[in-house]
Amino acid sequence: SLEYHNFKTVDKKIAALFLDVLNETFSESFNHSNTSLETFMKWKDTVEDNVRITLAKENENIVGICLNSERVVYNKEHGTKDGVVDAVGVLKPYRRGGLGKALLSDGIKWLTEQYLDNIYLMVDAKNDNALDLYTTLGFDIEDEDIVYQLKL
Repeated sequence: SLEYHNFKTVDKKIAALFLDVLNETFSESFNHSNTSLETFMKWKDTVEDNVRITLAKENENIVGICLNSERVVYNKEHGTKDGVVDAVGVLKPYRRGGLGKALLSDGIKWLTEQYLDNIYLMVDAKNDNALDLYTTLGFDIEDEDIVYQLKL
């Protein structure tokens, strides 16, 4: 089942559950660092965007998450109507069964209901499963970044 929460009114308990799944699902991703509950709550209290948290639940366990944002401030400043899929994550035992696609599709539906013109997301270019999912749902590559590293 899917459970929805408005980011601005989410309590610490739900935020902690969300962060547990977020941090676990992205733990092996390029450039990921865990988000603390304190940082998350500060962000929640200062963000001006319209943000929705979606929790995918099996019984009472959170097994997947999605975070979507209507870029309210950016859109006002730039005369745009853009939204962002900030994160989609599914715990390893629940992957490859369509849950990520269901979460992303649900997020796209919600962002579409906000009357936006564009939806953006960022992905590790080496994450073939995610790339396949995003292109299957109609996303096109707009830009690719190159990141350099110097090992010390």
